[in-house]
Amino acid sequence: MGDSSRRSPADLPWQATSARVGDDAPAAWSPLPDLPGHVNQRWVRRVNRALVLACIQRDGPISRVRIAERTTLSRATVSAIITVLLREGVICEEERLPSTSRGGRRAVPLRAV
Repeated sequence: MGDSSRRSPADLPWQATSARVGDDAPAAWSPLPDLPGHVNQRWVRRVNRALVLACIQRDGPISRVRIAERTTLSRATVSAIITVLLREGVICEEERLPSTSRGGRRAVPLRAV
C-alpha cells in the first residue's frame, strides 16, 4: 500500500524543464540547481539565467524570441538576462539575420563564447 499523494521525481516541475529547453534533450537533463527549502527572487533569477544560458549553449546561435519560446520565459525577462550576459562577455551577438516577409525587427542570433 503506497501513499498515492507522494510524487515521484519525474513529476516534479523542475525536472520537466528539459522539455521546454529543447524537445530532443534527454529526459533527465536539467540546467536547474536543486530546489532549495525557501525559494526567493534571487533564486528565481539564477534559475532563469541558467535556463537562458543552457538554451544558448545547446541551440545557439539562437535569437531572443526563440529563447523565450523554448524556455517559456517572457521576452522582457530573456532580454534583461541577455543584456547582463552580453555585458559579462559570456555570450556574443552575431550578424543580424535577413528581414522576413512579415517585416519587423531583424533577429540577432546569440551564441556562447
